[in-house]
Amino acid sequence: MRLKRDFSLHWKNYLILFLVVELSLEVAVIPLFNAWTSLLLNLGAIPYLSYTNALSLVTSHPYITLGLLLELIILIICVFGQFALILNGVVLIKQDEFSFRAILKNTARQLRQLDPLGIFFFAGYFLLIVPFSGIFFNSPLLSKIVIPEFILDFLLQKPLYATLIGILYLAIFILSIRLLFVLPLMLFEKVKIKAALAQSWQLTRNKFWAYTLKLLKISFIALITNLGLIGILYSIQLGLDQNPLSALIGGSINVTLLQIGSFLISVWASVALLQLILPADVTLATYKSTKKSEAVT
Repeated sequence: MRLKRDFSLHWKNYLILFLVVELSLEVAVIPLFNAWTSLLLNLGAIPYLSYTNALSLVTSHPYITLGLLLELIILIICVFGQFALILNGVVLIKQDEFSFRAILKNTARQLRQLDPLGIFFFAGYFLLIVPFSGIFFNSPLLSKIVIPEFILDFLLQKPLYATLIGILYLAIFILSIRLLFVLPLMLFEKVKIKAALAQSWQLTRNKFWAYTLKLLKISFIALITNLGLIGILYSIQLGLDQNPLSALIGGSINVTLLQIGSFLISVWASVALLQLILPADVTLATYKSTKKSEAVT
């Protein structure tokens, strides 16, 4: 109920926050990474980059490999920055102090003060939860980090491998729940990585199923709402298809409405999930009014 009231009051700000971050990544950040990769591949006369030529790339093009590794490190930092930007934005919107200047200022300060080990943890954490990244945290920067389907298909056909994959996914899911609060603690409480791991483990002790059910509830509501929207628009389109002109115009409008509606549902689910990892029993120092703190300084 509290989340519903908060979202209904601030949905415009949440929409602006996610839209600006998403567009910034799509228009500016991702093209830069694509250009960097293309430049490195052209310098090494490498036709393509995949797991099939990874070994030859390392042995034959060490400098190109270093350049790609540097790109990966910067990519991870950018994903962390995206997470921090959105989390800071959600906090400031809840405080009725939403401004991109404050969001950028808080994020820059947090990144400067972050324990270097935190970046490595963040990298491992998100690489681990890639199978669940669409549920917990979605980033267009991670869209190309996927396990090839034919490898999964081959492994799933073998009972032993399929069982091991199932156990691995279950272990990853359990870890992702138990470590939910590590990153917020590091960002807002300035807790070192070791202490943040221990505190998150303590906070989720005896609460694994409670948090799991909350996550499943949010995901289920988002899924059902999205399916409902698709069903409604599809029914409307069936009626419009009786006339070629109305079918064309209606199809264009329905596709646009579907994209807007799906984005709104995605924003709601993301806000709900992010607010879940900012519970009331965790004291977050930077929740104090930004305006008040600036006035003091």
